[in-house]
Amino acid sequence: MTNELIAGVVGIAMSLAFDFLPYVKDYYGKLEPGQKRLVATGLGLGVVAAVFGLSCGNLFSISEFTCNQAGVEAAVAVWLTYVFTNQTTYGLIVKPLRGL
Repeated sequence: MTNELIAGVVGIAMSLAFDFLPYVKDYYGKLEPGQKRLVATGLGLGVVAAVFGLSCGNLFSISEFTCNQAGVEAAVAVWLTYVFTNQTTYGLIVKPLRGL
């Protein structure tokens, strides 16, 4: 599995979890739409940044996350994949199911 595929699956899972898991849904449901997007993308950014930092510190090994420009580009690509799948899942699956 590639890092992008994993990020995509996590993006889909997070989008569904934010709106269907009981305790998470209660907290997340109270937020304004803009805040929801910030929380979702911020969590993804935090995870990617943490994994990149741990990889640079040789505490976690992901071959694509090297401590140079190529590693930063790979991390940004993974984060963008997460954001795209997360927001697309929300728009195509979660939001329409709310109207039922």
